[in-house]
Amino acid sequence: MILTGVCLLALGGRNPTIALFVLNTALVGTILLFIIYYMLPSYTPSWSVWLVLYFTYCNGAVLGFGATMSPRIGVTVCGSIFGFFVGLIIDLTVIRRFVDSASYANTLTILFFVVLFALISIPLYDYAVIVSSCTFGSYIAWRVSLFLS
Repeated sequence: MILTGVCLLALGGRNPTIALFVLNTALVGTILLFIIYYMLPSYTPSWSVWLVLYFTYCNGAVLGFGATMSPRIGVTVCGSIFGFFVGLIIDLTVIRRFVDSASYANTLTILFFVVLFALISIPLYDYAVIVSSCTFGSYIAWRVSLFLS
């Protein structure tokens, strides 16, 4: 994972197709992994972890391959996930201070930034690939290095 983060950090602007493949594979695989683990019951056997890992990251690799064939799909996915994290940060720092229990305000804030960044990332293709790959690459490298230390 550290090598993935360093690869994204270093090659995001130089090789956008490789960066889109790695980024979409990692992001979509991880999102599918969280969704499946949220839905699995507690009595699921432990060997199924490897099966779920295989299928989620293979599905992510299919979308990553689609991102190399049609870069607009890949940059839209990267932009929308980047917008999700920006919306989540704004929601946690600003919206939750003023709105106590309205989940609609939280959801609308996040959805607004997802749609905004997905639409902005298409005309600003190069910048979106560079910013998203550097951001997620440095986060992956930093986060995994914290786990290892």
